[in-house]
This record gives sequence, structure tokens and C-alpha cells, in this order.
Amino acid sequence: MRPLYVAGGNGVRLKLDGPSLVVLAPARAERRYPLDRISQVVLLGAVETDLDALCACAARGIPVGAMGADGRPAGFFLPWRAQAPRASVLLEAFLQRGDAGSRYRDWRRAQERRAIIRALRAAGLPPMRLLSREAAMEALMRQFVDPAASARVLKCWLGLAAAVVQKKLGEFGLCPTLVAGRRRGVDLPADLAEIAGWGHYEAMRQMQGLPQNQAEEVARYEGQRGKDERLIHALLENFLCWLGGVRWQ
Repeated sequence: MRPLYVAGGNGVRLKLDGPSLVVLAPARAERRYPLDRISQVVLLGAVETDLDALCACAARGIPVGAMGADGRPAGFFLPWRAQAPRASVLLEAFLQRGDAGSRYRDWRRAQERRAIIRALRAAGLPPMRLLSREAAMEALMRQFVDPAASARVLKCWLGLAAAVVQKKLGEFGLCPTLVAGRRRGVDLPADLAEIAGWGHYEAMRQMQGLPQNQAEEVARYEGQRGKDERLIHALLENFLCWLGGVRWQ
């Protein structure tokens, strides 16, 4: 199973036709994608999407992510889960604590610190001198020949990583209404995507030439997606283990 990326534009439409999703675009042949071969759907820009298509994806557990024209995640259409799995029960109980925000920030900082150290070591930079987020990012960006173009690709990849995060959150049974917005400072989807983003610097340095457009950026991300999925899976396992071990008194 693979993700389906739909590049937006005037007249681009995603619809359901039997067991398949169909992409229609002016002056292009109809493209058909069987639902049983799709792991997730990512809409890149303006795509007219039928409700039937969204519901068919939800019924099969296929998350749908939408990215704006600027490359930032705009929103997600996720499968409804009537029965709350243990992961959501743990998270809901945690969010009712008075110190939930500060404890979550401690967990996030610890995970991001590890990701920053890995990124700096991979770049041959001294981690102990560059542990602040801003200093590490500046040092990593200075290694690129064209920092502006590299920043554009990193921004696109961050949005694509956010779609991977939403897919993983669904697999772990974490309710979409709990993972962000319930408590100030707790935004698990954005934080996981940003932590995964630290691994993108190394992948960018290994590229033979930078992507020249969004289609190339998405195609190059496919080589990184598996690493992001494994990292995000491990982070969520760590998070749920941490949730289960939080002292409740």
C-alpha cells in the first residue's frame, strides 16, 4: 500500500467510483486508484473532493490530509472511532491533570533534544555547543549551498511528515479531538512532525540536486517517508509508555 498524492489546480477533482478513487484534471486522462492499495491520501493545494470519496476513505481507515498552496498542513479527515482504545483513555485522563501542559512539554523537549543531537552528529557538528533549537537549525542550514531553496523543500517535507503523523495516530488509536487543542501547549501532531523534521537535513545533504517543483519535492520525499514512519512509530510507543507510567499522585 502506498500514499496517494493529488496535486491541486483549476478543475482538479477527486471522486469515488466503485472501489476506487478517481482523479480528474483538465486535459489529462482519468487516473484510477483502488482503495485497497492506498495507505493515505494527501491533497496538495486546491482539489475539489467529493464527500463520498472522503467517507469511503474513512470507512477503510485511510486518513486524508490537505496541504495549502504554501505547503503547510491545512487539515485532516480522519476515520471515526466510536470505541475509545486504551491509548485515548490514557491521554484523556492525562489531559485532565492540572500539570498536563508542563509535563507534556518536558516529554517533547526530551524527544526533540535527542533528534537535534542525532541531526548534528550526522552533520559532523558538535552537539554540546548547539543544543538550542535556533542555534542547531542555523548551523544545519549553513551546510546547504542554497539555503533558501533547501528551506522550501524542508517546509514541503514537514507538511508531508504531518500527514504521516496523522496516519500513525490513527493506527495507535489516539482520538483526533484529544491530540491537539484540548490543552494549551499540547499539540502532538505538530510536535511529532517537527521532531521527524530534524532527520530531513541529513536526507537533503545526500541529494544529488534539489527538487525544482512540488511534484519533485513529493517524489523525493518518498525516499524519506519510511524513515519518518519508523521514527514516528517509535515516538508514539515512547509517548504511550510514558503516559502509562506518569505518577498520578
